[in-house]
Parts: sequence; C-alpha cells; structure tokens
Amino acid sequence: MDTISLRERLHIPKYDDPVENVPGIVVFDLEACSGCFYCMGVCPARAIQKKDKIPVMSELNECVYCGDCEAICPEGAVKLHEPNRLTGYYKTLNTGDPAPPRMIY
Repeated sequence: MDTISLRERLHIPKYDDPVENVPGIVVFDLEACSGCFYCMGVCPARAIQKKDKIPVMSELNECVYCGDCEAICPEGAVKLHEPNRLTGYYKTLNTGDPAPPRMIY
C-alpha cells in the first residue's frame, strides 16, 4: 500500500483550481458564423457567451469539451481546439479524439 505524505494529507483539492483543472478551448470561425447561437444554448457548462453579436468563450471558462457546440452548429463554425486537462488529485480518462455526440431520434 502506498503511503501518503503529510503535504498530500493537508492539501484539499479544489475543482476550480486552474493548476489542477484546465478547461477545454473552443474556437469560432467568425466568417462562417451566422449568429444563430445554438452553440450557446446547447452548452451544458455555459462556457459560451454572446458578445457584440458573436460567440466567445466566457471569462469563467468551464468548458468540459463535450462537443455539443460543434455538433449543433449548422455552419460548421465551431471547432473543438484543446481538451480540458485534469492534474493533481483529478485524472483525465480516455479523452481520445473529439467526436460529435450521439444523436437520439
């Protein structure tokens, strides 16, 4: 059995710590964007905001890199750029290549 150091015992992990949890990054092709903001409506983390009639990542970015925004965009203007990374007490499990979520009809 592994031993836990005193430092590890005293450290309380925080999900909002930018060292332990780096959110995902989504990029927008503003030339192709029609301004429908479906991406903003479908985002479960509310990581996309409307600013000056264009979509942008929110200042408090909590992107979970789910791919919903890319899948719903009718113009193909939303692209997943960089996945979220978890370190420290958190662990990223099998991120793999980004793919659109399954559509249930």
